[in-house]
Amino acid sequence: MNIFTVSYGEYVPTCSGIDYGPFVRRAEDLAEFHFSMLKQSTALPIVRREWFCATNPDIAVVHLYIQT
Repeated sequence: MNIFTVSYGEYVPTCSGIDYGPFVRRAEDLAEFHFSMLKQSTALPIVRREWFCATNPDIAVVHLYIQT
């Protein structure tokens, strides 16, 4: 089993009280776009999701682990 990571980040005004749902959806949309270039299947086999906020500057970060 091979797994690759898609990392997505977006600047935010502050790390306090972030709703990560929209960021995860945008990361999944980005991954689906790139994955569609490799395979005909539309199902994206995500095996793990991680999200966190990095500071200075504040960036919401999402990592998706995708099985190939």
